[in-house]
Amino acid sequence: MLIPVSEIIENKGSDTAVFLGCAESIHFITPRQWDRIAEFDTWTSNNFHYHPFIPKFYHAELKARRGWDKIWAERRELRREDYLDVIFIVPDKRQYILDAIGEHNLIYYYKTNLLDKDKAERPDPRYDFSLDPNIITKVCMSSVTCIMEILCRMKYKKIILLGVDYTSSRYFWTDRFEYGKVHCHHNKDFEGRKEEEPHNTVNTMSFMVGFNKNYLEPIGSKMYVGYKETLLYPALDYLPMEEW
Repeated sequence: MLIPVSEIIENKGSDTAVFLGCAESIHFITPRQWDRIAEFDTWTSNNFHYHPFIPKFYHAELKARRGWDKIWAERRELRREDYLDVIFIVPDKRQYILDAIGEHNLIYYYKTNLLDKDKAERPDPRYDFSLDPNIITKVCMSSVTCIMEILCRMKYKKIILLGVDYTSSRYFWTDRFEYGKVHCHHNKDFEGRKEEEPHNTVNTMSFMVGFNKNYLEPIGSKMYVGYKETLLYPALDYLPMEEW
């Protein structure tokens, strides 16, 4: 069943949203910390389902190139029972993503508005977001910007970022084969660049900082980092778990 994203707020269960990226630091979260994280609305994206933690919301924007959507679908099938209650979000009703998800109870969708690259990467950016609650603006060609807009529209008081490092092209599953078959072990695998280089989404850093300042804080919300091993700190305030 496909539902407009404007209705996703009905599933909000907390005033705090924890966004879990796929960077290497995710691997170092302890079991006790995962228990704490699970107390809040958890949001993930892309290939997070390699991890045993089961999120509440999952933004699926898998790549169709090089058969990566097939690898995603294989993992999805292996974890179908675990993910029965997970809420999926799919951009633009993309059929190959819907095919990979298969039959599922709750799938939300939105229409993507692509922001001009020059506007997306300017300092202290300000954007013309759509007044249509089912149109989400994609900045710097990165899905994390769409997720942040959805969280803003849901009026979470606190948005905590984990696993958004930007420091290298390594993922939490990089060179850790206990996670099983994955699409690639480094963000730069298909570009032939060094894994020590920043992740190619580093161009979204100005968005994250500017979005917090110009759009979240004016409505009484705020974005934090839940750890300090990220290039977003100290531009974004650090908030330890006991204060969430």
